[in-house]
Formats: sequence, C-alpha cells, structure tokens
Amino acid sequence: MNWKDVTVWQWQQIQVLSDKKDSIKDYDLILETVAILQHKTKQEILALDKNKIDKIVKDVEFLNNSNPEIKAVNFIRVGKKKYKCNYDAKFSPAGRYIETKYFLNDIKANLHKIGASMIIPMRPTWLGWKEDKYESKYHIDYAEDLLSAPFEQVFGSVMNWITNIKNLDSGFKGLFNSEGKGEVEDSRQVKNSFMN
Repeated sequence: MNWKDVTVWQWQQIQVLSDKKDSIKDYDLILETVAILQHKTKQEILALDKNKIDKIVKDVEFLNNSNPEIKAVNFIRVGKKKYKCNYDAKFSPAGRYIETKYFLNDIKANLHKIGASMIIPMRPTWLGWKEDKYESKYHIDYAEDLLSAPFEQVFGSVMNWITNIKNLDSGFKGLFNSEGKGEVEDSRQVKNSFMN
C-alpha cells in the first residue's frame, strides 16, 4: 500500500484521528488508522491473528515514512466516472466561486466539496469522453464521488484551484473589505499544514 491507494475519504478520516492524537493512545491510533485504510472496523482488525495485524501495520508505515506526491491533474477518474478539472477561475460560474469561498472555512473536511466546485463531469461517447453539463443541483453527488477518488490527485488539483481563486481575489483586494479579512493563506502554507 502507498499514498496512491489512499482516497479522499480515508485521508479525511485519518486527519480527524490526527487532530485527536493527544487524547488517543498510540496503539488505538494505529489500529484506527489501519482500520480506515483496510475498510474495516477496529474490531475486525483486532479479530485477526497477530501475524496478519503485524503485516497490515507494516503495510501502512508509508504514512509516516513518505509524503504524498501532490500534483494537479487534468482528469480525475472515480470508478467508471471521469471528471475534468477546470482551473480557470476567471471564467467559472459565480456559484462555483462562492461555493469554494464558503467551503474554504475547513479545507480538510470540505476537500471533496471544493473539488466538486472545480470539476466538469464527462460522459463516454463512441468518439471518447466528452464534457457534460455541470448541474449545480448535483454538486453533492460530484462531491460524494470525489470521496472515493485518489487523495493525491484531488488534493493537488484543489490546491491549484485555490491558488487560482486567490489570484482572482487579489485583483479585487479591498473592494469588499478594507482589511482583506477572509483571505486564503498562501497555498504552500495550506499544503504544508496538512502534511504535518
């Protein structure tokens, strides 16, 4: 197992655990993390024999021994679905901009929702994949799909999108508030805060 196998949902669950690590015993933290990555409950992991548990724990050591390869991608595949990433904030509908700004209040918990604001659904045709119409009423469905998407791809793409939103905002700095409150942090600072 490696970072390429981690989904957005798994990463979010691990982040919740990480935020509570001071109040959880190390043993329980490891078991909970293994359970998340193995799509099992803690009780199912404990029911395994010791050799199996040791092997699984060794398989997830990549979390501490390596960093994810964060990079923006043009397309994100989720099962049989495909989404195109739209990074052009200037020509994005206002609703997607507003959604993104709203969900920025908690990037860890809303990573999939921010991602759903920057994608364009694709549909298969005889001639290959074609862009489909983005329906804002299906935003939650797109976001739910992204929970199963590879974390590295979604995170890198969302960081690119946030950077473009920030750049767009810089053109309007001071227009809506004189102090620039509510500005997104530098994307490198945001990215680094998740990797610690």
